[in-house]
Amino acid sequence: MIKILEGDNTFLSAERLKSIVSDLKKQKPEAVIKYINAEDTEASEIIQEYETQDIFSSEKIIILKRLLENKRYQEIIENIYANRETNEHTDIIIWENKKIPKNTKYYKTFNQIKSIESFNQFNKRTFATWAREQAKKRNLSFEPGVLETLIIMTNYEPNAFLNEINKLEILDISKIRKEDLAIYTNDIHDYEIWALIGAINQQNNQKGIIEILSTLFTKNTSPQYIMVMLARNLKQILLISKLLEENKTDKEILSTLKIPPFTLPKMKSIAKKSEYRYLKQIYEKIYRLDYEIKIGNIDGELGLILLTTRFN
Repeated sequence: MIKILEGDNTFLSAERLKSIVSDLKKQKPEAVIKYINAEDTEASEIIQEYETQDIFSSEKIIILKRLLENKRYQEIIENIYANRETNEHTDIIIWENKKIPKNTKYYKTFNQIKSIESFNQFNKRTFATWAREQAKKRNLSFEPGVLETLIIMTNYEPNAFLNEINKLEILDISKIRKEDLAIYTNDIHDYEIWALIGAINQQNNQKGIIEILSTLFTKNTSPQYIMVMLARNLKQILLISKLLEENKTDKEILSTLKIPPFTLPKMKSIAKKSEYRYLKQIYEKIYRLDYEIKIGNIDGELGLILLTTRFN
């Protein structure tokens, strides 16, 4: 078997890789499994690995990671294709951490024998579909709107979403309610953090800032966590501002920041409305405040309130 997993949704392709290897282990329990970082391994070593039989088993499972990064990948794929019928006891799985250009011989060669599986980046609709599938696999049932709330709480992040539904699965609840989410799951509070940045951006909006911070504190969100999230989002806005100044395209911005495409319009909008120097000052002062909190010079909640409202 030859299987190639490619695309910009590396989370899904990595999960698929785990699934394929797990199934092969069950089918061929005696098989020798080899993982190879193909980008920095000599082409001759890779070819030798799947052309020679292992002394401990006639069955081999070879996983090549990031083959497209190898300067001699063309030679390797041509060899794999030419020997695809003679190496009947060797399964080769190639995992790429990006898309293979469709106009390359690499893609065309293996696409014609239906060896390629592609994994595209999530958008809000496809993430929701995927989330429903994961819930169904675990026999989880939600009251209307609750699954959608959980998706928002985890900010469309696959690992965060899986962590939360794995917790819910253990509880064995017949139908999950919003109240259950409040008790048993963690909200990464991304929506409140963006709202906080929006309030800071408005200037002269101390009331809005204090209301958002009060909401976060009421949910027992630590000041350090708020600062980490605030710094992360501010950094993204500052980077987007710089990239926009350099006339970078949306594709170039997404490639640089490695963010989901559907989040870019909102961040671009904030970046265009923001004063770069103003946000940069807040970004720098967050790190100073973090230090002052750690050495005990100031209470975390008070420090955050003073930091964010003094700029307004």
